Amino acid sequence: DAGWLAADVWSFGCTLIELSTGEQPWGGQAALDDLLRALTCEAGPTPAVPEELAPEGQELARACLQRAPGDRPFAGELLAFEFFNVDEDSGAEGWLL
Repeated sequence: DAGWLAADVWSFGCTLIELSTGEQPWGGQAALDDLLRALTCEAGPTPAVPEELAPEGQELARACLQRAPGDRPFAGELLAFEFFNVDEDSGAEGWLL
């Protein structure tokens, strides 16, 4: 079902934020009701993309966190994002920061 795949892409965006900040995407709101509401409603705020995240990570997170599932990239399209194409010879220390 394409809906579940779009939810996986949304979840990846949330995970990217949490990995880069060490905090939950909505600033520590851990209530299951709030989380379910955020994932199932097509209105309301999306998590803020941290400024300390590398520009490539910000682009990827914003694409994954599009509110409308049809506006998110397909899972297979994620690998085309620059985030996953860091040049090993560039001296970059990592993808996230």
